[in-house]
Amino acid sequence: MLILESKDFATGLDYAPEQVRRYAQDFGSCRVVVVSNGYCYKAYLRSPENGFSSNPSAYLNIMRPRDRYPLDPENVGGALDLLRWLLRQSLR
Repeated sequence: MLILESKDFATGLDYAPEQVRRYAQDFGSCRVVVVSNGYCYKAYLRSPENGFSSNPSAYLNIMRPRDRYPLDPENVGGALDLLRWLLRQSLR
């Protein structure tokens, strides 16, 4: 299960991760939450030990896809990582 919180183009994604994590509390089988404003997507993974990560696990900007998240390239995956997580969830 995946939960996606969507905002409009002009809205930043600063508050959306906490909002979607609250939604996921009622769905124990949800392993990935995603926030988006229509062109930027951030995925947050849930680990059994620690819950959802506070930093994105993967990032996709559909206008400028990258291999890594530009703001934290050493720790956060890019477009292909995010798409892999979306596909894994949809194929279950």
